[in-house]
Amino acid sequence: MYSTLVNKYGYTDIIVLYADGEGLDEQIPVHYSATQTSLEIVFNLLRENSSEEDFVFIFTTNHGGGFYKTGYKIRGKTYYDLGGQVDANGDEPAADIILEKDYNLDLNGDGDKFSSAINRADSKATKVNADTNGDGKISMVEAFNYARLKNTQSETPWYEDSGDGIPHSGKMPAYGEGELGRETFLE
Repeated sequence: MYSTLVNKYGYTDIIVLYADGEGLDEQIPVHYSATQTSLEIVFNLLRENSSEEDFVFIFTTNHGGGFYKTGYKIRGKTYYDLGGQVDANGDEPAADIILEKDYNLDLNGDGDKFSSAINRADSKATKVNADTNGDGKISMVEAFNYARLKNTQSETPWYEDSGDGIPHSGKMPAYGEGELGRETFLE
């Protein structure tokens, strides 16, 4: 998402919260650790420096519990607090702990440089059309629905934009979710 926002859409004012505050490499700058305290700091900064006319886009993602096994080493550093529970059945992919740029490969099949449907291309850079309503733009809901249908991992994508804090799965809009995302575009 960071690469898409910067390289495709030219965004420059991006705040990144990640793990313990240190990125895995220099590709994406990390400003804060991914903690409740850091999140409160960032929201206070947004409140102080944003107006009603500003477009504030918040994107969150994680692998759920168990992606990083307890005590897992990444580039010589041992992490104990990044993934919650141990992945007992081994179903979580470990490809993205290897720095793809080091091998010049797309190891996790995500296209590496850009997001799927939002960039009008899939992970193999093949052009796709996620514009289901034919208005010439791809909304966050259209991108979510496209990615949800194309997802081959055994996982459940969640969507939440109603503000109630309760995410839902399945095609959006539904359950009061997706109304905001249907009207939100990056272009």
